[in-house]
Amino acid sequence: AATRWLAVMDAGKTAEAWDQGAPVMQSAITRDTWNQVGTQARAPLGAVKSRKQTSATFTKSLPGVPDGEYVVIQYATDFANRAGMTETVVPMRLPDGSWKVTTYLIR
Repeated sequence: AATRWLAVMDAGKTAEAWDQGAPVMQSAITRDTWNQVGTQARAPLGAVKSRKQTSATFTKSLPGVPDGEYVVIQYATDFANRAGMTETVVPMRLPDGSWKVTTYLIR
C-alpha cells in the first residue's frame, strides 16, 4: 500500500493521493489543503532519485489517531534537489482488511 501510494505522490498527484488515503487522514485534512501543502512540500525537492526502506514498525496506537493496526514505514530518500531526506508513511489496516495511508512526513 505504501509503495503504490508513494508512486502517486511521486507523480505529483497529491489530490489523488488524498483520495487513496485512509478515512482518518481524510477527516483530519481537506483534499484542497492536502493538495496545496503536499505540492508545496514536494515540488521544490524535485524527482525521486532513490528511495530505500530503512524500517517498518507495527503498532496498535499512535498519537492523534484511533487505536488500530498501523505500520510506521521509514525511507531514506534522495530527491533531485535534496538528498538525505527521511520519508515516513503510516498505513493502517481498515475493517475490510485493506491498508491505506494515514500519515506522510518528509524531514
